Amino acid sequence: RKGHQKYRQTKNARYAIKHVKEDYFDDFMEGHDSDTYVQAVCDLTLEAEILASLAHPNIIKLRGTSQSGVDGFCQGPSGHFLIIDRLFKTLDQRMREWRDDGEEHQSAHGGPNKKSRR
Repeated sequence: RKGHQKYRQTKNARYAIKHVKEDYFDDFMEGHDSDTYVQAVCDLTLEAEILASLAHPNIIKLRGTSQSGVDGFCQGPSGHFLIIDRLFKTLDQRMREWRDDGEEHQSAHGGPNKKSRR
C-alpha cells in the first residue's frame, strides 16, 4: 500500500492505471453483488476496445493492458488493468479556463465583457 500512496502523490506522472475497484472484486469473491463486478469488468473491457480503435489528439490513448488479458479479471484489480494517458484536469476545469480565457481576451481587445452585464 505504501507504494500506492507514493504514486498517488506524484504530480508529474505521464500515465494512469485504471482498474476495477477492489471492493467490487471482494464482494464478487464473497458471493455478494456479483453483477456490479461483472458490469465493471465489461465496461473496462469495452473502454479498452474503444480507446484502442481511436486516434485523435483530444482523446486519451490506451498505452497498454496487463499481460493477463481478460483472464486477469479472475485475479482482481491487479490482474487486469489499463494504462492510459493521465489527465491533469477535468473537462469541467478545462471548460472554465477556456471561458475565463475568452472573457479576458475580449476585455483586453475592447470586446463585450460578460461579467459587466450581470
